[in-house]
Amino acid sequence: MCTCEFCGKSFCPRAQVKNPRACSRKGCQRERQRRNELEWRRKNSDRYGPEYFKKWRKSAHKRKMKIKVVLVKSLEIGCRFMEDGRFSLADLNALVTDFLNTLGVRDINKFCNT
Repeated sequence: MCTCEFCGKSFCPRAQVKNPRACSRKGCQRERQRRNELEWRRKNSDRYGPEYFKKWRKSAHKRKMKIKVVLVKSLEIGCRFMEDGRFSLADLNALVTDFLNTLGVRDINKFCNT
């Protein structure tokens, strides 16, 4: 039996957990996670400074451009294959750019492994 660090109640820990700190109640688990995140941020305060985010945005923009090139090329080939003259290359570029801008960085990262 262990005592919950957050609510003070006794609980029986799961066998897989080496050093249990919190019982299985949602509030205790949330508080444990919040404290873990605060502690990690305190230890790694220099890790996510302004320079990191500049570099991250730049790499995200590069990934977005790679995806844009592939999508535009694919759509262009598809239009040519179907002999559909409704879209010009400029229209396809604008369409894909709008799509990627509304998609967001997290979803763009799902498309691209690098």
